[in-house]
Amino acid sequence: MDNPARLHDGNIMFEHKFPTIVLEEQMKRIDSFEEFENFYTDDLMEGNMLLARYLYRLLDDHGTNPSAVAKEIGWSHDYVRKIANGEKTNPKREVLLAICVQIKATVEETQTLLRYAGQQPLYARRRRDAIIWYALTTGQSYGKLNDYLYERGYERLCKKEG
Repeated sequence: MDNPARLHDGNIMFEHKFPTIVLEEQMKRIDSFEEFENFYTDDLMEGNMLLARYLYRLLDDHGTNPSAVAKEIGWSHDYVRKIANGEKTNPKREVLLAICVQIKATVEETQTLLRYAGQQPLYARRRRDAIIWYALTTGQSYGKLNDYLYERGYERLCKKEG
């Protein structure tokens, strides 16, 4: 998969002609979306491709791949592969969180992945989210987090599909 993502100061960046802030500012000044779209077409992408490129880069940066992660979180290889290839348009939040915990992603990486997927970010005031946040911050294992969630009366991450 061609991946235009690159690392900058530890953050995954994408190669674009214009920074996002420029696009946001221009949206306030345009007469029509078509005008905006025509001018900035190379900087716009479908959400599932943005997610796919970011996930692909995260997996690579953390030294793993969709198949290995799917096996560890108990989800189908095909489902995780489709997310990483941009074929899955609305991946489950729980699967994304499970992937992030399994690869020991940072909270920032997790929040970005959730945002690119159009999912709710972790919210520290929601107790279950706070537990997941803490697990990400401390590098807790996927199994240990799931056990802790269960002990506290919460659903484990990423129930097997079916």
